[in-house]
Amino acid sequence: TFQNGFDSDSSPLSFLQNQFNERFGQFSQEVRLSSPTDSAVDFIVGGIYLNAKSNFNYLSYYNGFPVAGGLFGTVSQRTEQSEHTWAGFANVNWRIIENLTLSVGGRLSSNVKSATYTKSLVDNIGYPNNLVSLLTVPSRITEGRNSDTTLDYSATLNYNFLDTATAYVAIGRGNKSAAFNNQSALAAPSPKPFIVPKETVVTYEAGIKGRFLDGRAYASLAGFILNVSDLQDSFYDPVARAFQLRSIDARSRGIEGEAQFQIAQPISIYGNFAWLPTAKSVEDERLQRAPKFTYTLGLRGDGQIATDWGASGFINIEHAGNYLHQPASAAGDNTLEAS
Repeated sequence: TFQNGFDSDSSPLSFLQNQFNERFGQFSQEVRLSSPTDSAVDFIVGGIYLNAKSNFNYLSYYNGFPVAGGLFGTVSQRTEQSEHTWAGFANVNWRIIENLTLSVGGRLSSNVKSATYTKSLVDNIGYPNNLVSLLTVPSRITEGRNSDTTLDYSATLNYNFLDTATAYVAIGRGNKSAAFNNQSALAAPSPKPFIVPKETVVTYEAGIKGRFLDGRAYASLAGFILNVSDLQDSFYDPVARAFQLRSIDARSRGIEGEAQFQIAQPISIYGNFAWLPTAKSVEDERLQRAPKFTYTLGLRGDGQIATDWGASGFINIEHAGNYLHQPASAAGDNTLEAS
């Protein structure tokens, strides 16, 4: 169970209060068969079943919100959802020659989701003819069902050029199953769209990673390409006063790295970075929450100062370049400055 309430009108007065109430439960069972790993080929095969149910109720308490003569009343947006998933999977590792391994995997999954959305007026608090009451009577009910059968896969070629380091190239395909929109603007009778399509992504990656200098140093560096179909994206529309969902095709290209070095026995320096020159929709709009450059630099200490006492701590600096916190096409100023 989950409950969260907050003041949504951004003023000292209680014009609008919102509350999220959720009840959620799930059952899953997985079985696996694994082979020994001391031969040239080893494998894992298995299956999984998942059953999940959720009941989400989004309550809005209007008490004179200053629009159209004042909004009054309590509106409920309830979404009840059930999900059934079956999947079979397998992964095979083939040591082609010494230090060279090919890993190939796949997963066939069937996912069925159904949901019912109900929008209703819980209480008009003595204002039967105000806009809230007029827009939410009678109750609005929307139903939806979605079924997906998907084949995902991955393949990775690893070469251990040192006992503690590897270089690799990889390709993979994954998905995020279809979902349901559980919120609509006040004037809308139901969420648009109600069913959010399945998101799929194909990834290409190459890199190196390992430990060096007798284990005192760790480093990794990778370049990647992501091609996304029907990215499940959301943003807040200040005009509609509601979150809006959209499905867009997108692409991302970048390089990321991480390193750590032990200066002395108790002290290490560490850092990571991500360079993301491309993170755009197919319409060439920069994706939100995707700065072009981020990094972290830090110093960490961890040691023994007495028989029964230890001390540890760290100090670090984090940086993120300018980025959009909302889509560039959304209303308002959507750029956050570098920090």
